[in-house]
Amino acid sequence: MDPNTGRLALNLAMVLLVLDLIALPFVDVNSGEFFIALVGIIVLVLFITLVSIEIRREVKAASIDPANS
Repeated sequence: MDPNTGRLALNLAMVLLVLDLIALPFVDVNSGEFFIALVGIIVLVLFITLVSIEIRREVKAASIDPANS
């Protein structure tokens, strides 16, 4: 993954996660909107985790492979 693309994906996901977390306390717990917000938070956390793992894997592969230097 291109470092700029990874950084953009992480920044967008973090902004969406913060906005979702800010809105969560104002939503009624018994509404469908609350469960959709929870699903969104879970999806965003998974996305952030996967992008972080991919970026770390690319950095490790680039540091081991001398052909990329």
